[in-house]
Amino acid sequence: MEAPRGYGPMVWGVIRPVVFLPREAEEWGLDVRDAVLRHELAHCARGDCGWLLLGRLIAGLFWFQPLAWLAVRRMSSESERAADDAVLRSGVRADDYAGLLVRLARSMRGDSMAALAMGEGTELEGRLKAVLDSGTNRRRLSRAGAFALAVAMCAALLPVAAAQKSKTDEKAYKIGGGVKAPSVISKVEPRYTQEARDAKLQGSVLLAGEINKQGVPENIRVLKGMELGLSESAVAAVKQWKFKPGMKDGKPVRVKANIEVNFRLN
Repeated sequence: MEAPRGYGPMVWGVIRPVVFLPREAEEWGLDVRDAVLRHELAHCARGDCGWLLLGRLIAGLFWFQPLAWLAVRRMSSESERAADDAVLRSGVRADDYAGLLVRLARSMRGDSMAALAMGEGTELEGRLKAVLDSGTNRRRLSRAGAFALAVAMCAALLPVAAAQKSKTDEKAYKIGGGVKAPSVISKVEPRYTQEARDAKLQGSVLLAGEINKQGVPENIRVLKGMELGLSESAVAAVKQWKFKPGMKDGKPVRVKANIEVNFRLN
């Protein structure tokens, strides 16, 4: 489909993706249009729009984690390089294609949407280096290769998953009957929210959780809360407390504990 000026070559859509070419594409030579279409159709064949959308949704859920956004940026960069490889596999010469990328980037330098589609600065530089690198293996990953990669990833992740499972399966003891209660070594005072202070709100928040063998509070939840952000403030404070762990038979163990946090105005 034809896009208004300023919208560079790009693909949009998941179920029925559409290739957009700018209006000035009518002035391009056949070889240029052919290479551009091969690149965009490679995005369609790979389902890049859907995967990038999914990546952005996940990054949105983990908006506080910078690595999530870095991963999405890397996904976008790698999808462009994979589409470039598809063009080169089709028989287009690497130097001709690199020159084409430079010409397109120059012609779209003033158009923000087009520049976004093409990639700017170091990103375009990286694409050009990858295109001109004659030692790069541009073959598609075979089914056997994909299976081997999946097996390798499972082999790397299974020990981590097993360690995490053993941690979550660790028994948490109730205090009493030979199990000594943990004791506080250091604590962080909860923050009194301005709204609660203005409302002269006082009282206690009762929390339940577990103190692990290292004396670190985990799985904190609210049993009896307070309004105006005081429950959240209590949880945030207790997560920073340090305990002497509970003991059983002379050894540190994970124990269940109730923790009361008081809010009193001076």
